[in-house]
Amino acid sequence: MHLILPAIAERRSIRVWQDRPVETDKIEAMLEAARLAPSSINLQHFRVIVADRPTDLAAVRAAAYQLPAVAHTPVVLVCMADLDADQDVARHDEVRAHFGLPAHVELLTLLPVGYAAEQPAPRPRNASVRWQGAAGG
Repeated sequence: MHLILPAIAERRSIRVWQDRPVETDKIEAMLEAARLAPSSINLQHFRVIVADRPTDLAAVRAAAYQLPAVAHTPVVLVCMADLDADQDVARHDEVRAHFGLPAHVELLTLLPVGYAAEQPAPRPRNASVRWQGAAGG
């Protein structure tokens, strides 16, 4: 934890990118970290499309109004949440009502924080990435 906080504090929002491809293994490491992150009752809502083909990048850039953050980057990760993943789980209406959340605010998850009293075995995680371009296959 002590190594994570400085990395988060020192991070910057980059708007200008070097004109070179990002290595596939680096993208895969980022995606693996996201895939292994906890999810509500292991529902694994996270989905991502790796867009690196010129046609896909053009579509993403147009949708982002050519904002500098995506205008010249070689890869864009299109991050999504599969809202149908929890269709069999009770909705969070009680929590929404308790805290008076307005309709335009989506409750994404409940994140418990505390000290572990057990050490269960890791649960299987789903593949959640779709590569669009040549880098991923």
